[in-house]
Amino acid sequence: LTDEQRELTQIMRSSGQSLVHLINDVLDFSKLESDKMEIEKAPVDLIELIEETIEMFSYQAAEKAIELLYYVEVGVPSLIFGDRERLKQVLVNLIGNALKFTEQGEVVVTVKRSAQQKDNGSEPVVRLAVRDTGIGIAPENADKIFEAFTQADASTTRQFGGTGLGLAISRKLCDLMGGQLKLKSHLGEGSEFYFDLRCREVPQQGKPRNEMIVEDLDRVRGKTVAILTSNQTLGSLLVLKCRQWNLVPHLAATYSPDLLRELARSQPDLLIIDPLAIGEQHNAIAVAELLNRLEVPTVFLSSIGSQTLQPVLERLPRVGQLFKPVSDLKLAEAILSSLGGVDQHSRLNQAIAEKGGTRLKSGTLADLHPARILVVEDVAMNRKISGLVLSKLGYKDVSFAENGQIGVEMVAKGDVDLVFMDLHMPVMGGLEATEQIRKNFGLPRQPVVIAMTGHAIAGVKDSCLEAGMDDFITKPITIERVEESIRECLESSVNKTELSS
Repeated sequence: LTDEQRELTQIMRSSGQSLVHLINDVLDFSKLESDKMEIEKAPVDLIELIEETIEMFSYQAAEKAIELLYYVEVGVPSLIFGDRERLKQVLVNLIGNALKFTEQGEVVVTVKRSAQQKDNGSEPVVRLAVRDTGIGIAPENADKIFEAFTQADASTTRQFGGTGLGLAISRKLCDLMGGQLKLKSHLGEGSEFYFDLRCREVPQQGKPRNEMIVEDLDRVRGKTVAILTSNQTLGSLLVLKCRQWNLVPHLAATYSPDLLRELARSQPDLLIIDPLAIGEQHNAIAVAELLNRLEVPTVFLSSIGSQTLQPVLERLPRVGQLFKPVSDLKLAEAILSSLGGVDQHSRLNQAIAEKGGTRLKSGTLADLHPARILVVEDVAMNRKISGLVLSKLGYKDVSFAENGQIGVEMVAKGDVDLVFMDLHMPVMGGLEATEQIRKNFGLPRQPVVIAMTGHAIAGVKDSCLEAGMDDFITKPITIERVEESIRECLESSVNKTELSS
């Protein structure tokens, strides 16, 4: 695609996303206003939820060069009772707003244990907060932003867009979950939104993940880790994690030739570098080459989509890459891999596999879940966008069909593992095409079929599942949602095959 085509594609994608978000927000708001929204009570893995939500914004944060971080205080329970999807909806709104209104600096999600005063004493709560270094909110607008269809002022709407529903919905959801969404902000200095959840802890089955990490890292206890990052919050979090894991961290905030000489003299066991702290690419290469000669493993903290370090990674065997945002699992795996402490049967490796974690120098989704993919879509631009998304995920064996009839004929040849199916197409629509595929008993193996449609209204998803589809995603598609759907559907398909054999 040319630069002009890419820009046009991005405009179309953004416009489609805005329309879908508006429809979903209006539907949710109407449910909340009519008291028809019900809150579930089920076990929620807080750390897993936060990591999953933050990963959704990794590309957006990388594009704006904003640090996206999270911190969970020691003592916060791993599992609590709550409504996972509604809690995620609030976090998505808060993190999305923080990134939208922040041009430089950081967005930090924190989870801490606290207490809430009641008439009969106090009860334990978990406080979730999203802090940013963005434009901030004037005191006179602090209450106004929680009103439906309202933003801080007219200039905010013109510059940043949005419906003004996200915070109104989030506040009502927090109320239903027993908390209250509050704000601390200074104009021009950033904002912090926070709310409390009742800390009704779920009994842990087996050891918590944090304990598993500490036990696995015990084999590299006492190793020295030099950390180079210009972001104070990121540096503090990395130092804190290293100390919790019985490593010896040394933090440097700026790069200089003197620092390079000091690293060469002291030769730490591991160096973790944020390339943003070094500046020029040749500086990063110089550091990596020096430490590679000294046999000091180096891990670069790279932004999603960055290819600038690829030549270094391919040429130097002791240099690895860890993509931001940095999770506990990914960081622990990088440390173990670099220091030679990885055991293929370790509990940590099992935990990473179960959580779908990204390993150091890991392959693409296509490496983990290979598949021959067919996209059935009548709009040429949508076919191009789908192809680009699948290519980003590593898939090369991708075919296209312009309508359901051609799609059915291509599947009948038996060389398709996964189908992305549009619903409304000429000749034959997606529902009829899926029914035809499911009736074909001559296929060696039925493919996974995922609906890919712009219709987000109630009832459409049920119709897709009744027709035999495995999942349902709405346009405009995102890399994160496509990846999630492929991962879940193909893993489910493998499990079904194993059970039936």
